Amino acid sequence: MSRSAASRAPATPVAPSDCKTCALGSHHRSCAPEFITAARDEADKPVEGTFGCGTLSGAAAQTCEALLACIKKHHCSTNGAGTAPGNNPAAGCYCGKVDPTTCLSGAGVNGPCLAEYHAAAVASVGGPSASADDAKFAGFIAPNAFEAKTAFGLADNIVACAIDARCAMCLAP
Repeated sequence: MSRSAASRAPATPVAPSDCKTCALGSHHRSCAPEFITAARDEADKPVEGTFGCGTLSGAAAQTCEALLACIKKHHCSTNGAGTAPGNNPAAGCYCGKVDPTTCLSGAGVNGPCLAEYHAAAVASVGGPSASADDAKFAGFIAPNAFEAKTAFGLADNIVACAIDARCAMCLAP
């Protein structure tokens, strides 16, 4: 093996802990503990040092991870108006090309992660049933889009934190 071939190590995928380190080390408001963990202590305060979808349990953790993967795959997070890239995954990944105000009613929702948002809503405490109509899903997702105790809210918050704090490793598919 030549020296140059030996010195070229294969690219190592970014470990989730690198994302966690970046997010927890950030001083950006969107990376505050109450936004990036669902783990809470007896006083309902975020458990220090915890991060990510793994702080949820069961189906909520799984659907949070699936939604996060979809958001990363489609790079669909937009600004709140849905008109440009930004730190609001629900606007671009759930609403899609529909005006966010119209989206709140459930009308015409067509984002690339629609199925993942619905699954995450169903898995969240207080969420609609899988057979609910788009208006019921939108009525639950809209007010909880950045609520860390919901599977979709936690995924949205992780993306917002990654964008705002420039934790690019958190956005790698």
